[in-house]
Amino acid sequence: MLVTVLIMGYGCYTMFRPLPTAQFSVDIQQPAIEPLSSGQLDMNRDLSAVGYIDPNNQNVKCRPLSNTEATTTPRSTASLAKLITVQVVLDKHPLKAGEDGPIITISENDVNLYYNTISNGGSSLPVTLGDQFTERQMIEGILLASANNLADSLAIWAYGSLDDYRQAATEWLAKNNLTSTQIGSDASGYSPDTKSTAVDLCQIMLLATKQPALVEIMSQAEATMPNRSIIYSTNQLLGTDGIFAGKTGFTEEAGHGVALASQQTVDGVTLTTAATSLGNDDYEPAFNNAHKLLTSLQKDIKVYKLPKQTTIGKLTTEWGSQSNIVATQSNIIPRWSDEPLAITSDIDASQLNHSGSGNIIGKLTINGRRIPLVMISNLTNASWQWRITHPLTR
Repeated sequence: MLVTVLIMGYGCYTMFRPLPTAQFSVDIQQPAIEPLSSGQLDMNRDLSAVGYIDPNNQNVKCRPLSNTEATTTPRSTASLAKLITVQVVLDKHPLKAGEDGPIITISENDVNLYYNTISNGGSSLPVTLGDQFTERQMIEGILLASANNLADSLAIWAYGSLDDYRQAATEWLAKNNLTSTQIGSDASGYSPDTKSTAVDLCQIMLLATKQPALVEIMSQAEATMPNRSIIYSTNQLLGTDGIFAGKTGFTEEAGHGVALASQQTVDGVTLTTAATSLGNDDYEPAFNNAHKLLTSLQKDIKVYKLPKQTTIGKLTTEWGSQSNIVATQSNIIPRWSDEPLAITSDIDASQLNHSGSGNIIGKLTINGRRIPLVMISNLTNASWQWRITHPLTR
């Protein structure tokens, strides 16, 4: 009788006890790590930066070419600050591609700003009392001809005063996590107290390329002002090797600086890229350095491709049932060539034995990109023979 009870108890235990949870394994090959080719270029790497826009989430990613104190120390921006000015103004007065925007009538204060710019030796465009600019024409004069007086006039038009503009610009910088940039006493960058770093200015350039109106304007080789005069872009490399946008800047304190943006095909994927080169002795080396950096980006950026239905792992039970796990979405993940992919998995282990084919059981995260995972087949139940012969397997 006792033996019978023990046998029945053992049978009930083995048939109804909780089964071990299926084990999950990830099988993703890490791509090869390669040094940055831009780090080998003959230039001042302390004052240079490169970057791109992640096509998945539109996040801006920029990095310096060195990690010295000079790299992280803000320096005068000169007219590169105008990339901030136009974006802060568009925050308050948006402008779509192809739009002219509201009319801005030149006031006596605007005329005074023009003459002050001339007396200070800054770049300018002539204005007379009563002239009527569209918002677009003002931005064209600021970005193409780098007119200091128009930058200050536009900032005052939008925010009432340069002090109020400075507050708005400071808030815009904080919102975009541009912690190494500070706004000075004007909106043009002529004052040396507007400062930034190559990395922040790279990010600012890429943020500008997310504004269709600014892309349209910076892509122009010339523009017509209200007095019918023609102004020309200072971007010497416009249209070269995919370069569609850029800004120059020079003061004695800042030296010659250039920020450029281009469209480049990397591993079959079109990316918006940018490069900044600051503190040069002249514009020729500034443009040459920025151009070299953009060219090197085709090697410095690698694109990891994960097609839909790619097998990324396997579920395996103790009793031998298996199911491959596949990605539910195709993914294109750019990364720097000298950085490994950051891969993590989050699987709900308590549900594995109860999930069926096609059910989402967790996610894979690659460089911040979350990818839902599904089983492609059902896991079979453990046979009674396996249960009886594996009473202690957990």
